[in-house]
Amino acid sequence: MGNIATAFAAAFKLADNTDPADCQALGATIETAVGAPRTHNKNAYAAPTSMPSGGVLRSIGADGENAGDVLDAFGGVPTGWLRRANGTGASPAAVASGDIVGRWNFTGYYVTGGPAYATAPASLRCVATQNWSSTAQGAKLVWSATANGSATSSDYWTLDHNGSFTGTGAFGYATGAGGTVTQSASKATGVTLSKLSGDITLNNAALAPATIVSFVLTNSLIGATDVLILNHVSGGTLGAYALNARCAAGSATIDVRNATGGSLSEAIVIRFVLIKAANS
Repeated sequence: MGNIATAFAAAFKLADNTDPADCQALGATIETAVGAPRTHNKNAYAAPTSMPSGGVLRSIGADGENAGDVLDAFGGVPTGWLRRANGTGASPAAVASGDIVGRWNFTGYYVTGGPAYATAPASLRCVATQNWSSTAQGAKLVWSATANGSATSSDYWTLDHNGSFTGTGAFGYATGAGGTVTQSASKATGVTLSKLSGDITLNNAALAPATIVSFVLTNSLIGATDVLILNHVSGGTLGAYALNARCAAGSATIDVRNATGGSLSEAIVIRFVLIKAANS
């Protein structure tokens, strides 16, 4: 027991308020009984006195190095836990609906108007959605962020207890998820573009009035039960075409219909967005 405590303290080289006697070996677990905030300071120039409210353990990385905690497991799953109970340590009480069960805050340092650390410009928290018991432990995850030019965070996205995902921010694909491809030879010529979204420029071959032409988009990201959303975004006569898509494994057949009473010879641009779906 004494050897384990000594080795634990030596390995982590905690600050002056470390007492090796506070290290306890319980089976394969080493626990630290923390009576006061403690600091592991690898950067000797960072004063170990500033601690967020309620903080009990603080690690300071060396200048220019990434800092983080590592959990190694061999044949098992490395796992972290944020555990909450109401009441006290001597008399814990059940979590109640609306309680924040745990929260990760992400913050950084600023100088203008400071210096100080931002309070919590972004966070991920778990919130109880009912009073907890052995058979009722409903919870949701809430993501918050702070808009540019603001110092106040807002809740944007929620993964609710029933699996629904809702939010107030924009939802879609970012740069890098899309691409472009141009059809050759005719409007029936297939194209290949393995992207989640993108633009397809059709050949300018003539399409007779009230006539449908079909071509295949080969896309390895498409599943048989997916949905492909199509819009005519530029080129040619806007509003003159009707579009439809039928997904298969690795491709989609796209139908283009000339909805006017005259022949059209236009290189229209179709924008597509792939939505993953299921029928079971």
